[in-house]
This record gives sequence, structure tokens and C-alpha cells, in this order.
Amino acid sequence: MAIVAAVIVARFAWIFPTTYIPRALIPMLRARDPYPPLSVPFIMSWAGIRGVVSLAAALSLPEAFPGRDLILAVTFAVILATVLLQGSTLAPLVRLLSGARIGSLHNSKLSEADARARIAAAQLAAVEKESLEPDGSHRHPRLMEQYSYRVRASARFSEEPEVLTSHRADHFTAVLAAISAGRKELLRMHRDDQIHDSVLHAIEQELDLEEITVKRFV
Repeated sequence: MAIVAAVIVARFAWIFPTTYIPRALIPMLRARDPYPPLSVPFIMSWAGIRGVVSLAAALSLPEAFPGRDLILAVTFAVILATVLLQGSTLAPLVRLLSGARIGSLHNSKLSEADARARIAAAQLAAVEKESLEPDGSHRHPRLMEQYSYRVRASARFSEEPEVLTSHRADHFTAVLAAISAGRKELLRMHRDDQIHDSVLHAIEQELDLEEITVKRFV
């Protein structure tokens, strides 16, 4: 029983620190992947049910290995205890700790499309503030046009994602074709010694960054 308890507690002692300590020490990780609720590492810890791998490890010991029979007996006991205790209580525990809560949290969170629509609206408001002249004209009409289109497109996609998914894919496929054509022309100019290496690297980096961004949407 002491070994069974040690096996169960050891998983808690491993999962909880590895879940929270890296996020506490690395702000970038914490910003990208915030602290999960305590129910998440608790369920992951309780789900450490032992089985065929533990048994195979015990059976792989040589016949003459000291204490082999005791190790086999303890291994069977650990497998039996974890399967019966943790296996039979895992589903009720998940429902108890996270069923209703996770559902409500999921429903309350914005989708990526909704978040993009809100960000686009905030960006448009900022551009409009910087662009608007006292007489009502705009100092940056092209920026206003660009961000206004972004607001309309992101708002429409958040409302009708299924309808517009194919149109978005076609749009970004065309953008990728344009990037590819630009890269070919850039390399041709470099081969013909029309541009310096520094120009090649600068423009190539811009094309690479644009391509990485666009490929997320295709």
C-alpha cells in the first residue's frame, strides 16, 4: 500500500510543478499559455493508471534477479489498485471538477474570428484618431481604407465563417502565388547582379515573414 501511495503521489509531485513553475519563470510562456485551473493538473495526475508497460518492465527482469517475485507482486498490486481506484473514479472526478465549469468557460470565451474582429475595430479607431483632420478630412486615407476593409472582412467572417472559409482560402492562395512570384523575381535580379546581397536578404526576409503569416490561413 505504501508503494501504491508513492506511485500515485509521485505523479502529483511531478505534474503540478511542471505545470506551474515554467509559467512562473517564463513570462512569454505565461502570456501565450496562461496558468490552467487547478482541476487540469489534478485530473492529469489522477489519470496515471499503470498497466502493460509496468508489467512488461517487471517481467523483463532475469529469473535470478534478487527480489523478482516481490517486484512482480508489487507491480500487479500497483496495476490492480490504480485500475480499480483511479480508473473507476476518473470519469466522475472529471465531471465533478471540470464538466460544468469548462463548458461555461468555453461558452464565455470569444472565438479567434470574434477576437480578430474586435482587434480590427480597435485598430481602426486608433488610425482614425491619428488620421482625422479638423476639417473632417483624413491625413492617411489609404490607412483608413485598409483598416476599414479589415474591420468589414473580419466582422463578416466572425458571423459567417462556414460560408467564407473557401473565399478566404482562395484569397490567401492568391497572396502566396504573389509572394512566390516576387521571390522568383528577386532571385532573378540577384543572379543577374542587379541588386546587392544586402538588398536580397532584406527583401527575402520580408517575403518570408509575409509567407509565414499567410500560411496560417490557408
